[in-house]
Amino acid sequence: MARTFAAIPSVVLVICLFLPALRVCGDPTTPITCPPVYAPYFGALGIALVALVRRGGLVKLGAAFTVVLDVVTVGGIGALVVEDAHSLLWIPVACATLAAVFVAVSSIVRATPSDRALATIAIVHGVATTIWATVLAFDPDGMWGAHVTLFAALALTVTSIVWLREHADEPPLPPAIVR
Repeated sequence: MARTFAAIPSVVLVICLFLPALRVCGDPTTPITCPPVYAPYFGALGIALVALVRRGGLVKLGAAFTVVLDVVTVGGIGALVVEDAHSLLWIPVACATLAAVFVAVSSIVRATPSDRALATIAIVHGVATTIWATVLAFDPDGMWGAHVTLFAALALTVTSIVWLREHADEPPLPPAIVR
C-alpha cells in the first residue's frame, strides 16, 4: 500500500521541475532551465515508475535509472570538489563513480530488486532530494517552488520509510531446493 503512496510525492517532485525555485538576477528561475540539477527531479520519475508498475522489466528500469542518477550526481560533485583543488584526483573519483554505476546496474539487471531494496532506493533518493531542497528553500533567493520541492522530498522520504517498514517483518525466502 505504501509503495503506491510513494508515487504521489514522486510525481509532485517531477512537477516541481517546472516551478520557480530560485530568483537569479532578480528573475524567477525554474530548475528545468538548469540541466545540472535534473537528478532530484528525474530520479523521482524513476521512483514513480517503481512505485506504480509491477512488471519486472519496468521496475528494473526505474530502479536502475534512479540509482545511476544518484551515483553519478554524488560522483560528479566529488570530482568537482577534488578538481577544485587543482589536482588530478578527479580521475580516480570519476573511475570509482563509473565502477559504482556498473556494479549497481549489473546487480539490478540480474534480478528484479525486492520491495526492501526498492524502498531503500526510494529512501536514499528522498533524503538526498531533501538535502538539495533544503539548500534551495532556505536560500535568501529561494521561491515557493523550492518549498514545494522540500515538502515533496520529505513526503517521499516518509512514505518510503513506511514502505520499508511494511516489508521489514517479512522473512527472506528460503533457498530453493531442486529435486
